[in-house]
Amino acid sequence: MISILKSFPDRTVRELSLETLEPGAWINLAAPSKEEIAAVSVAAKAPADFLAAALDPEETSRIESDEGYVLVVINVPKVEGNFRFDAIPMGIIITTEYIITVCLENNDVLPPFPAASA
Repeated sequence: MISILKSFPDRTVRELSLETLEPGAWINLAAPSKEEIAAVSVAAKAPADFLAAALDPEETSRIESDEGYVLVVINVPKVEGNFRFDAIPMGIIITTEYIITVCLENNDVLPPFPAASA
């Protein structure tokens, strides 16, 4: 699932799409398909391998940079039942125009985006 939000100087937050993407937007990918990864890679001009890094459940925390892009992979907690926890990777990609977050699933650290204010 792709969610895109952008805040504006008048304190409004608007939801955008890949077709209406503007610099300064936050792109969030939760359980993205290969097609969604490819579409965001093209629209945001971000390396597809950076976007896909957090989709490997065994990915370890790390920081990497390449050609002006920064990838930060962190492990975020996942509740699996009564007092049982695990960790899943979440990627944060910083480009000159966008911040992109990617995770295998929605999580408590970065819950689904709230509705935009018009």
